[in-house]
Amino acid sequence: MKLLWVDDTPAIIRLVVRFFKTFGWDVEVAANGAKAMDIVRAAPDAFDVVVTDYQMPQVDGLQLIKWLRGIRPNIRAIMYT
Repeated sequence: MKLLWVDDTPAIIRLVVRFFKTFGWDVEVAANGAKAMDIVRAAPDAFDVVVTDYQMPQVDGLQLIKWLRGIRPNIRAIMYT
């Protein structure tokens, strides 16, 4: 499974990557919603699931998920805060 994790907190990103890689997940990270959009534009079908923080600079988690659903309506997306 390939996961895109979107968060602007470096400590959370380090923890999440270590955790999911332990279970064999392929994890890519983005430091904010705008960077996540760039990553997805480059490879729209690359991810099985996107997990995003709600509150971030530039593009927040809700905006990101709405945008993602416009490209891939059935993508699994989880938002947290």
